[in-house]
Amino acid sequence: MGPLAAAFFYRAVVEHTEALSDQEHIITYMISDPTIPKRVEYILGENSESPLGALIKTAEKLEEMGAEIIAMPCVTAHFFYEKISASVSVPMINMLDETVRYLKIMRINSAGILATRATIKSAIVQTALEKAGIEAILPEEEENEIISRVIFEEIKKGKKADTDSLLTVMDSMIQRGAGKCLIACTDLSVCFYEREDERYVDMMKLLAQACVERVNGGVRNI
Repeated sequence: MGPLAAAFFYRAVVEHTEALSDQEHIITYMISDPTIPKRVEYILGENSESPLGALIKTAEKLEEMGAEIIAMPCVTAHFFYEKISASVSVPMINMLDETVRYLKIMRINSAGILATRATIKSAIVQTALEKAGIEAILPEEEENEIISRVIFEEIKKGKKADTDSLLTVMDSMIQRGAGKCLIACTDLSVCFYEREDERYVDMMKLLAQACVERVNGGVRNI
């Protein structure tokens, strides 16, 4: 959800793993299913076909395959997190919780959110931040348009992403008080993957790091 984001998530898991040979890497089961109904349109009320059933079946299939923990590299789909995690008997890592944990460790008191309109509308990121006492800085309407264009008209269509416009959005959020900006869409993670910039933190990389930490704590399969 989408395929390129899934590929980069797996790359992040591999690169966060300290291994001297193939055999020391994590056993990973990955399902990249582009037929899962669209999350954004459903949450925005533009499509009546819920993705929840397909998401639950995917989680159950991963558990059947042998996964001891489950990760879902899609921020928008965390709208359904509680019901998906309740459908399996193995732990499912919550990307929102991992992000809050990082921000608290870094003593960040406010964070800008670069995400899909559905993620913003659902308020799942804002709620997680505010419960932890972290102020959420939201994109303004024109900034929402920029973010949506990059995600749906560029990245998802295989075109070069206009990262400069996203950095301009980040600068605006920082001027409005954000201590860090969150890359809160794993499709956006793709265009920032090899960049290093103190203005933002990538939620997908935090999820990958959390997976590796669980493995170091004794879990072998994800």
